[in-house]
Amino acid sequence: MKTNKKKHKKQRAKAGPIRRARYLLEYIFISGFSRLIGALPEGAAVWLGRFCGGLIYRLNRQRRRRAIRNIERALGSELTRDEVRQLARQSFQSFGLTVTETVWANRNLTPDELAERCPLEGAEPAEKALAERRGLFVITPHMGNWELFGARCAHHFGEATALARPPTNPYLEKRVTQLREKMGIKLLSTLDGARPIVRALKNGEGIGVLIDQHVRRAAAPALFFGHPAHTSTVVPTLALRLDVPVFIGWDTRIGQKFQHRLRIEGPVKLVRTGDQEADMLANTQLLNDLLEEKIREHPEQWHWHDRRWKSSERLERLGDSWDEEAEAKLQECHRPRKLLQEASAHAESKR
Repeated sequence: MKTNKKKHKKQRAKAGPIRRARYLLEYIFISGFSRLIGALPEGAAVWLGRFCGGLIYRLNRQRRRRAIRNIERALGSELTRDEVRQLARQSFQSFGLTVTETVWANRNLTPDELAERCPLEGAEPAEKALAERRGLFVITPHMGNWELFGARCAHHFGEATALARPPTNPYLEKRVTQLREKMGIKLLSTLDGARPIVRALKNGEGIGVLIDQHVRRAAAPALFFGHPAHTSTVVPTLALRLDVPVFIGWDTRIGQKFQHRLRIEGPVKLVRTGDQEADMLANTQLLNDLLEEKIREHPEQWHWHDRRWKSSERLERLGDSWDEEAEAKLQECHRPRKLLQEASAHAESKR
């Protein structure tokens, strides 16, 4: 992770005048657009979010194709081609709504007003863990409005910490940080390594982590919707090492209005066999399965245009060049599933 931070700083330092100008233009445009959203009536802001999301779907060919490929990979056997395209378009519209809702709420709603619109259910076990000054993790997918989920947790629990990777654009990083801090969210950077995370957990803080994206470091090959996908191992590794509970939380948008239902479930019953590596892999797969279960309930609200399945893409590109090394990599991705199944069967046999 230290290498990641150095690389991140190096990318910024190497940014030439053209890239720095682009960063500044992006910041000016997004700042102006944010002020426009904040000044709009609620209905107009919601319409604008859906419109912009649909516009990006039509204009951004690369992301549109990626979303369609990802849906075909994950749900292709369950949907017609027209349904796949409709789902991709709805996903972009949901993303547009997430942006406008977050900005509009930050400028127009108090925390109490946000709580009325976005009730949080199932928080009692997490409240108990935090009252005992036990740290905890809440894993959540990029579904519904994950930013408002963090804001609601901050209001409900009195504080919330989130693990996130900062934007490459330094101007946007400052603005995004200010926006999240205004919502009551304390940020930990993924570039700072494990020590700040461990410190926060030992201080009894709850940490929200979005683990449904491809990562290269502190990750393991696992399956997501039945296909190879590198997944962060930070949560299962530290949860087992520090004996902190893991919860799953998610947000569901209700209709096309600014109404949401948020829920927290858990703690998750982690696999604990005493084999450190096997337990880490099995629990990585377990958390992937839990996120998949929630995404399947509302797939139109998930972030399908991200490159979640880079591992699958690399294997698929081999085609006729498939060899023993590729087969070994594929089996490595299936290993966490097998370990989880073995642990579940063993636990069942003891009952």
